[in-house]
Amino acid sequence: MFRHEGLRNRALNKRKLLGLASALETTITSSSPDYEMAVGTAIRIINMIKDGTPLSTNEKVRLIRCLAGAKARAYAGGTESGYTAYRRLDLISDELVRLL
Repeated sequence: MFRHEGLRNRALNKRKLLGLASALETTITSSSPDYEMAVGTAIRIINMIKDGTPLSTNEKVRLIRCLAGAKARAYAGGTESGYTAYRRLDLISDELVRLL
């Protein structure tokens, strides 16, 4: 009984993590991107990975691609807030790669 609960919690955490990745993509690709929300979402992704959410190789690649895309869009935004978000997302992506 307890083992089943643990498996269900891990699956729920994985769905939440991949949902955060989708939210990050949506936030950064909107017509007026919210860079602070994108950085906050990326931090939540890192925290969930630190908590030990198990991921397949495809899911890890998706997270890395998502964060790389967010960095590129923030930089391409050409604003001061976009460049600040780019620097923060760059540090977060370095940590993500290290953790995975």
